[in-house]
Amino acid sequence: NIRHTEINDQCNNVNIVNEVDCKYMLIDSSLLSALVCGLACPDCKNTCLYIGINEEKHGFCHKLELMCRACEEKTTVYTSKLREDSSTRPSFDVNQRITQAFVNIGQGFSELQQFAMVMNMAVMNKSTFNDQAAVMKKATAFAANSVLQDARLKVRKTYADLVDSENSELNHSPIDISVSMGLGLQGVILLCMV
Repeated sequence: NIRHTEINDQCNNVNIVNEVDCKYMLIDSSLLSALVCGLACPDCKNTCLYIGINEEKHGFCHKLELMCRACEEKTTVYTSKLREDSSTRPSFDVNQRITQAFVNIGQGFSELQQFAMVMNMAVMNKSTFNDQAAVMKKATAFAANSVLQDARLKVRKTYADLVDSENSELNHSPIDISVSMGLGLQGVILLCMV
């Protein structure tokens, strides 16, 4: 899809993540701990590892701790990749994706809260949701303007090829184009002068 390509290729605020390497799933945290409980600690070789969820969270991104009950060695990892942007606050890929998912299906923050409540998950705060939505809005506007500019250039070229070069009055007259685009449940009519 051309809009997705434009957003990924040209907007600096949207992080490009390799789709093959980045997959999300919902998982019961107790099952995650059960997965590692029989593994040996690399330091003390005891089989008493467990996974804890640190209190530090950033929206839908949590900090997991793999700990050994015997030697108390621990390793931490976030449940999402950190986005590279100019923001002062850490921004995580999972928050961008879940915001995009809810916006794409025509839902907002209150529906996201309901989803998180039913799933017994912590929800990102409203300002994080709004920040992510603003980044998407900027990227979408950039992509739309780029596509419209390309369309203008192609129409001008086609029109110039059709018009006789001796008739200079037609060559310099404006061309009116009407474009109708659907955006969710709302329709938008754009009138562009090229």
